[in-house]
Amino acid sequence: MLTGEQLMEHRSSPRDFDWRDVNGRNFVTADLNQHQPYYCGSCWVHGTTSALNDRIKIMRGARFPDVILSRQALMNCVPDPAGVGPPPGCGGGDPMMIHSFMHKQKVPDETCMSYAAINQKCTPLNVCRNCFRVMPPDPEDPFKPGPCWGEPTFIGFGVSDYGRIVGEAAMMNEIYARGPIACSFVTTPEFVANYASNVGVLKSGVYHDSTKYNESDIDHIMEVTGWGETMDGTKYWVVRNSWGTYWGVAGWFKLERGTNSLLAESNCHWAVPDFSELDRDLLSQVQGDYYKGVPGGSRLQASATLAEVKKVGLFGNRFEDPIAIGVIGAIVGGLFSSVLHLRRISRMKQPPLLG
Repeated sequence: MLTGEQLMEHRSSPRDFDWRDVNGRNFVTADLNQHQPYYCGSCWVHGTTSALNDRIKIMRGARFPDVILSRQALMNCVPDPAGVGPPPGCGGGDPMMIHSFMHKQKVPDETCMSYAAINQKCTPLNVCRNCFRVMPPDPEDPFKPGPCWGEPTFIGFGVSDYGRIVGEAAMMNEIYARGPIACSFVTTPEFVANYASNVGVLKSGVYHDSTKYNESDIDHIMEVTGWGETMDGTKYWVVRNSWGTYWGVAGWFKLERGTNSLLAESNCHWAVPDFSELDRDLLSQVQGDYYKGVPGGSRLQASATLAEVKKVGLFGNRFEDPIAIGVIGAIVGGLFSSVLHLRRISRMKQPPLLG
């Protein structure tokens, strides 16, 4: 598979580019907030999934539907890279952990598992969940919550390839060629609480911080979707945060470009998403069932079989069986070719990213 730099080998990047407005069309998905309903250090999940969500939209030409990957399912199941503990979840991680996980097996979208901002076990119930009301209905409370279960099958999304890039030129080439990327950042107390008072923001709308930070200061992951240059010649990145739309400019901000401000240009990650199951099901009009899910869909939980659903009963007690993680190859939707596996890099050592 060709890299972004190879795809841009004989092309030059434009002066301004933003996936939110490409010839009047928007190719980014919805904004999210990692800190509700509880504070959770899941920036590594939010920044990575936002880039993947947007890349799916770009590769599908903005066709229906927009895909929001399940942040909670990833938090619940992406393993500790050292293999010495449970999934880190709210304790922090990095994009490479997610890309590596999704390269081996597929994950559902947000409708399967809503974001809870807490650490949960990796069980069928916590990957793709559905619930029903008590049956027969209680005349005094007809919509009283009933049992929940792990859906045996669902539309799954994966990653066919992934890698790491460093530096302004490489970032621009990758963003322009294939879509947004997830990058590491330093976020200071001033950035968090006094963004609107920053001297650069007040002058030209571009956040300015010339402090020379160390790798150990990195504590956040965000999505970079484009770049530009102000009338006074200030170059900037277009960055999406995951702190809600009340922060920054409706959840977004501009950061000085070309100076490695906040170490934003020191460690970025890209991936090519695989959405073949979605396109297959839409094209073939595959019909999903309320209790059994999508026939032939991805199955993270080998133990959550239809037989077990029947054994428990449609309205019986909820069950939580452990996941028997299988290795499911990711097949890309088919826009790029050639080999990149030889170029894949090992995970960069860095402190936990808490966001």
